[in-house]
Amino acid sequence: MGANATLLIIIRMEASLHEPMYYLLSLLSLLDIVLCLTVIPKVLAIFWFDNKSISFSACFLQMFVMNSFLMMESCAFMVMAYDRYVASAVPIHHH
Repeated sequence: MGANATLLIIIRMEASLHEPMYYLLSLLSLLDIVLCLTVIPKVLAIFWFDNKSISFSACFLQMFVMNSFLMMESCAFMVMAYDRYVASAVPIHHH
């Protein structure tokens, strides 16, 4: 999470990194942070407090957030791959 937060800060502060590929990287960092924040609290509760039970609504919410953000991450990877394809296939039209 620290590396993702650092990456977000660097991309935000450095003006030369305000390009589409770096915006996609910052989106991936943000999605990774959300995915970590979805799972880590329950994992820490299991290890520290030996609280192994989870309610149905909490389980459903965790699964919904995980599945939604994993789908968003996959779409971001697809957009990044298409951007690199366009950059290599049609280099004159891509800046």
